[in-house]
Amino acid sequence: MRDFSAVERRSVDEARRLRVIIIGAGISGILACIHFRQRIPNLDICVYEKNADIGGTWFENRYLGCACEIHQYWKHVADKYGCMEYNKLRQQIFEAVWDEEQLKWNLRIQDLASSSTYIDRCDVVIQATGALNN
Repeated sequence: MRDFSAVERRSVDEARRLRVIIIGAGISGILACIHFRQRIPNLDICVYEKNADIGGTWFENRYLGCACEIHQYWKHVADKYGCMEYNKLRQQIFEAVWDEEQLKWNLRIQDLASSSTYIDRCDVVIQATGALNN
């Protein structure tokens, strides 16, 4: 039988602080950030993006005549809804491991600017890397 003693005891209407990490700042990551912030009280959110800017495939694939205004539109949406401050750019997630004892996710992350690695912990991980990315 599992031991749930690490689970905090709270009433159903008492929101605990919830740490959420979103992997990817493309359209799915932007929308997840917007909707979670609107619907979840007491949220601590972070969006990790491997590129130097948000926008996912619309940032990565810029070709003449390829609807480049879509990237600017999604940047505007993220800014309008206050999501830009939660983005950490040029950060690559290499591993996500569930810690059964602490009931937390441990993510191993590399800062692509400095090549240093570090660990971040959270309650919830959302993979928003998109179908067009690896």
